[in-house]
Amino acid sequence: MKNPTEEFVMLRMAEPLEDELRKRKDFKKQQTKLRDALLNWNGKPEMTKKQLEAFDHIESTLSEYVYIYGETAYRLGYSDGMSIDMDKNPSNKRTVLSLEDMSNLISIYVAVKELKITLFGSLDILPAKNSIIGSLDHIFDIINNGICSKIKLLGEDRSTELITNILDSNSISSKEKARQILGISKYSCPDYWLSR
Repeated sequence: MKNPTEEFVMLRMAEPLEDELRKRKDFKKQQTKLRDALLNWNGKPEMTKKQLEAFDHIESTLSEYVYIYGETAYRLGYSDGMSIDMDKNPSNKRTVLSLEDMSNLISIYVAVKELKITLFGSLDILPAKNSIIGSLDHIFDIINNGICSKIKLLGEDRSTELITNILDSNSISSKEKARQILGISKYSCPDYWLSR
């Protein structure tokens, strides 16, 4: 299994980083300069003075490009780190859901599951969305809105899978599940769950 921290880095270095770089005018300008410099470079092994100047221009342009790229990656990483740190320190109140609120929501989630099994004999049968049971099914969405940043950064599919694994675990209490979902447990999410 990959190191979860490495997975976060890879996830953040893809689309989120590209989105941030697209917003920066100096990055777009530098990207154009680099492209122009590379087009002027013909790559022959024996360089004339003009080719050497072109190569030097490519080198300095590439250095500026890499600097801007690295700075943006650092800023995005710093922002993510601050968000994750808020999750670890409940006094910062990143979410309106307290530990007790989340624990109560999880208890309701478990009760709705048991009710569906009792009424329908299976969790596979989906009640109508405008029915009472269908409305109660939205409890997962409320829980999902209160997850810690470390789980949220995994992306929608992975975070949904992880939350479902935590919620469906029979070996831990609702309060411990709430701690893990809020990112305030000694079994830090998602490191603990991804390594299971």
